[in-house]
Amino acid sequence: MRVGIESDARCPECGADGFADAFVIQGTATRPVMSPITIIPILVFVGLLVAVRLSVVISRGALTFDIIPLVVTLVVLAVLAYGSLRSSKEATSTTSRSVGIWQFTPSGVIVRERRGNRHIPTHAVARIDCVDSLIAPVSRLMIVTHPFVKESLLTTPILYVHGTREERRAQWRRAREVLGLWSASGSGR
Repeated sequence: MRVGIESDARCPECGADGFADAFVIQGTATRPVMSPITIIPILVFVGLLVAVRLSVVISRGALTFDIIPLVVTLVVLAVLAYGSLRSSKEATSTTSRSVGIWQFTPSGVIVRERRGNRHIPTHAVARIDCVDSLIAPVSRLMIVTHPFVKESLLTTPILYVHGTREERRAQWRRAREVLGLWSASGSGR
């Protein structure tokens, strides 16, 4: 985090350029994980399959080994669901230590995290998605890259932005405008 440094000055620690002539969004950075909204219904469905299969096996009185893959799948999904819920809770928390900064310029986006910086050129960005959380006053921003572009081989960056809904949406619109993905007239590329 840049504390005590002029906004347009180069960072003395990492050497990153300053923020002059750029639009900056700061939030909570996370690694992409499967959404709890996706993983929990799958977990429930597989859990029901295991329960039905176990009831059939118990009613016949013969335990067979064909139940093992279902149980293993259920355990793996439970671990994924736990990780997904934990990550979502951390990202929506305002006290999270995982600070992420996205710097938007007409040439692209610089994603700044503790792990380092990553530049995504404008030609690689297909769109920026913005999804409001149902559990906290936070929006999830995600940069979606064009397929078959070198930059699309890396994981898609995700940033949780806090504030009022109007503030979060204004930041999202401004970021799209800087990249040329949206204009005030409503048209975009």
